[in-house]
Amino acid sequence: MHEQLPDEHIKNYLQGRLTAPERAVLEALVASEPDFARRVNLLRAEMAASELLIAADSRQLFQAWAKQKRRGAANGGTLGWKVTLVVGALVLAVLVWLLLPSGNAPAPRAAPITPGSQKNTPVIPETPQPPPPAPASEKPIAKQRARPDYRLLAIRHLDAPSPSAYRRVSAEGVSDAIAEAQEAYSAGEYQRALDLLAQAEGERAQSATFLAAHALFRLNRFDEAAAQFTTLIERRSRQYRYAAEWGLLLCRLAEMPEQELAFRQQLDALLAQPEHPYWEQAQQLKATMQ
Repeated sequence: MHEQLPDEHIKNYLQGRLTAPERAVLEALVASEPDFARRVNLLRAEMAASELLIAADSRQLFQAWAKQKRRGAANGGTLGWKVTLVVGALVLAVLVWLLLPSGNAPAPRAAPITPGSQKNTPVIPETPQPPPPAPASEKPIAKQRARPDYRLLAIRHLDAPSPSAYRRVSAEGVSDAIAEAQEAYSAGEYQRALDLLAQAEGERAQSATFLAAHALFRLNRFDEAAAQFTTLIERRSRQYRYAAEWGLLLCRLAEMPEQELAFRQQLDALLAQPEHPYWEQAQQLKATMQ
């Protein structure tokens, strides 16, 4: 099949003027067909010999040009200049011809190959180069840890107040406002619980404040709930003080990261008190956040 390839196409291959796929086809033919390989070597030798002859002729022309130049300079005649111009043009043409096969000039289009000649021609696809390895100094970027949902975490750690702490039945057997507010709270009616607590008796203000703080917390009004818990802490309520400290801590947790400094300080202070009723819960909370 290589007989169908013209010599000009093979010369373009020897001079580096073919594209990568065309070059791969010819190299495969050279490796698989000895007759074609001998043909390529013969053309390579002919081209080398031709270049040597041209180089020898160029040297002779250059020597003749130099000799004529010296003679023209001695005689001062115009004939020497004419010869000089002709010889110089020939030398320049030869040099240009020798430089063109270097591969810097645009490669001419290769001679077409008939479809029949490609029937058994092996095509070597170009292997994609793998990406360069990363420098040893570079370390893989660690996957950024997702920030926890502080609000959900706080809601999970705040237990609902016990109904037994609020229920008080009057002499007529009717539950008072705080007991009704507790029932509304247990039913998830937090705003109704707040409305009922506004009608609570004055002597049970601490119970109303504690339940109101929980209702405000469930309504995501954490700053108002924190104010109610702080009131119980400042009054040093015997019944609700420690539970109010825990509620205030969770209000600050729900408002993280804005309240992170206050939350961390209160959590560390609570963990420094093993006798605190919520010390174990504080340990669990800290472990959850690590």
